[in-house]
Amino acid sequence: MKEISAPAGYKLSDEAFTITVKGADASVNATDQPITVKLTIVKQDSETLEATPQGRASLDGATHEATCTYNGTTKTVEGTTEGPQIVFDGIPLGKITVKETSAPEGYPPTPRPMCSR
Repeated sequence: MKEISAPAGYKLSDEAFTITVKGADASVNATDQPITVKLTIVKQDSETLEATPQGRASLDGATHEATCTYNGTTKTVEGTTEGPQIVFDGIPLGKITVKETSAPEGYPPTPRPMCSR
């Protein structure tokens, strides 16, 4: 048995399974793997809209949480900015919300989610 089309949001598997039918029953132990994305967020100073901090502040060290909902499942991944960027790798494709959980030194916390797709 081999999958010839995948449901929306899932990768097509190229794995082939051998099935042995005993009587009227047959089963295959296969799992679906969701499509994943690499999500890069660039933090900006809210006043200058630049990815460069003002004065002695830093955009480095802010912690963020990316929550993805796909096919009734929710996955949350945490990360920290290095400079102005944070990269979430392996996020399942679906509705993704990113929010800051702690601000970098010299900045107040962001009061709302940064993005939601």
